[in-house]
Amino acid sequence: MTNAIATIILALALQEGRGKINHKATGKVGEVGSLQITQTMLNDHYRRTKVRYTPSQARTWPVATNVATAYLGYYGRGTWTPEQCAVGWNAGPDLAPRVEDYVTGFNRYHAWVLRFDSVGAAYTNALKSRVKLD
Repeated sequence: MTNAIATIILALALQEGRGKINHKATGKVGEVGSLQITQTMLNDHYRRTKVRYTPSQARTWPVATNVATAYLGYYGRGTWTPEQCAVGWNAGPDLAPRVEDYVTGFNRYHAWVLRFDSVGAAYTNALKSRVKLD
């Protein structure tokens, strides 16, 4: 995983968790983990990679980042901007509808992650407490 993708994925997790990394989270329609991965995403991941994960496994950071990296790499094909990655993750790979509040929040968390010397340092900091933005 490149550093650019790692920063995007961490910012997505912070946006999904409203500033908190929460691997135990469950969304309204069954999304799981800090990246709020759906069963549809897991099925799509299996279809493309032949690697099957369960929702329980998707709650772990290594599996969640693996699924997210594969998803963004496949659909973004290396051409999506960080903003398009946020829209694609939230609304689907057709990049519609654009959810302004989600993109605004993602951009703020992405800027926060980029302030650190490494994604690991940002992740460690985010695990300690909820990220508070200016």
